[in-house]
Amino acid sequence: MPSFAMSRNRMSGHHPGKGKRNKIKMAEQLLLLNQQDLEEQLSKITEQVFLRAKKEIEAQQSEKYLSPKVVAELLDINVCTLWRWEKSGYLLPIRVGAKVRYRKSDIDKLLDGKD
Repeated sequence: MPSFAMSRNRMSGHHPGKGKRNKIKMAEQLLLLNQQDLEEQLSKITEQVFLRAKKEIEAQQSEKYLSPKVVAELLDINVCTLWRWEKSGYLLPIRVGAKVRYRKSDIDKLLDGKD
């Protein structure tokens, strides 16, 4: 029976998986850039990446981290609730070694009602 299925595919011109390879080849494009255009594009991309990294670093440096006890007091909940929220993915802490900390910005979002 398998030999019949293989010969049927050959006769019909159907090749499993071949269509996918054709789509990938069709999506490929060849771009020609002179050196100056390439350098300009690389410069723009580098600048964008640098600015994004700088913003991220600044945000991390200004971020405050709170202990589970402080967060529980702020939200008027039990510390066990924080553990359940972590397991469900609702509020994820940052772990540094054995210490658990929560981002103040995440807590502010919860208090503002912006899950």
